[in-house]
Amino acid sequence: MKNLPALPVYDAYKIDKGTSLTALIVAVAVTLIIAVSSVWGLGTHPAAPGEGTAGVMYVLGMGFCILLSLGLLRAYWRKRAAIQEEKQGFQHKAVSTTAHIVGREREDGGEYADSFYIYYQFHPDFIIKAPVKGKLLHYYELPEGSVIEIEYCMDKHTQSRLK
Repeated sequence: MKNLPALPVYDAYKIDKGTSLTALIVAVAVTLIIAVSSVWGLGTHPAAPGEGTAGVMYVLGMGFCILLSLGLLRAYWRKRAAIQEEKQGFQHKAVSTTAHIVGREREDGGEYADSFYIYYQFHPDFIIKAPVKGKLLHYYELPEGSVIEIEYCMDKHTQSRLK
């Protein structure tokens, strides 16, 4: 973004949920594969002569799938707990204040929707870049210098979000 003061720019506070959701989806898919293969009896037929390792390979493969799905479920639950802790920490330690819009940016999405951002400053040492979409899109229409309401975390001032 041009015309901004020479200060560090931090992204607005946002919880990343993608990793935990991906882990859950993969774990469910692997579990379904295990269930379907067990119900249909895949790999349970006696091996043909000369194929004595087929049963062992099936058991090893199923064991790997079970361990993988358990590991992914564990990752999901850990991430979910971290997200809850982060949400609660921000809610209990959030302070409301005002900020000034110091810039705007529009990224061309090509075939997809464009992305809109505003830059705001409430602290003299840094600037925050916040994506604006949906009900927050009206912030993009405000002129530079406009005063807006935000929240920031008392423990970490660079974590802030639009109200």
